[in-house]
Amino acid sequence: MPQLSPMMGIMFFAVILAFLLVLVISMKTSMPLLSSKEGQKSPNQKVRFF
Repeated sequence: MPQLSPMMGIMFFAVILAFLLVLVISMKTSMPLLSSKEGQKSPNQKVRFF
């Protein structure tokens, strides 16, 4: 197994970190908006996913 250069390791770590950050932000922004909008209309949980 060849050793990775420090730059490659930093780049790889940054890409994973950015991907996780985007995933968390998208989940946090989409879920509360959907739940709050649909929650005011009806308390039904199934409506939230459509």
